[in-house]
Order: sequence, then C-alpha cells, then structure tokens
Amino acid sequence: MKPTSEHIKDILEEDSSLGLVFKDNLFVGLEPDKPDQCVTVFDIPGEPSQITIDGKDYRYPAVQIRCRGADYLDTYNRLYDIYKELHGRSHEEYDGVLYTAIIAQSEPEFFDWDENSRVRFILKIKIQRR
Repeated sequence: MKPTSEHIKDILEEDSSLGLVFKDNLFVGLEPDKPDQCVTVFDIPGEPSQITIDGKDYRYPAVQIRCRGADYLDTYNRLYDIYKELHGRSHEEYDGVLYTAIIAQSEPEFFDWDENSRVRFILKIKIQRR
C-alpha cells in the first residue's frame, strides 16, 4: 500500500487546473531548495485505526500540504485552490484503497518565512480510508 502522501500527490497532479507536476513543482516528503514556488506533501500522524465488527479496517492517516512562494497572496491562493480541490472528497478509490473521506482540518494557515524570504502556508488534511 502506498503512503497517503503519494495518493494525495496523484490527486493534485491529476487536476490540471492546479498546474502541479511531480518533481517539477510538486514534491513528497522533502521540500527542495528550488523552485521558489512549490507544493510539498508530508505524511503526519493521524488517528488510530478502527477495526469494525465486519472486519473492515478503517485507517485515519493525515497529511500536511505545504505551499511555498515569493508572494504572500499568490502563495495563499495556490494553497486555497488545493484546499477547494481536496476538502470534502469521498468514496474515491486509488490503487485499490477506498478513500471514504478527505477533510481539511482548517483553511490554509501561515507557517513561516524561510531563510530565503519565501512565505510558506500549510494545510492539514485528515483522511479516512480502507
């Protein structure tokens, strides 16, 4: 089974309106120094798994999506577009894994300015999958 970050990356890359291309401006697990404008998806702790009476194993992972850029408003808006794309998706299957719910914990939040004066915003996404 792929980590959740890989599936979220695939979803983001599929939406051509976002303009994200893996290893060009979309990354998983490690934010590179370049390009200045990029999106990185990280696996972060979620909630414990749940095993139901019928034996279906529901997992509750989470990802953090970090968007970096030179312009504050443009960077926020890029992550807000990602928020709109992901929040509320349900009952979709990726590589044999059923995503029953993809829920944003909040709207994009300011994270920091990096050492090269680029702004970073984050978005935490909670997942239910089996």
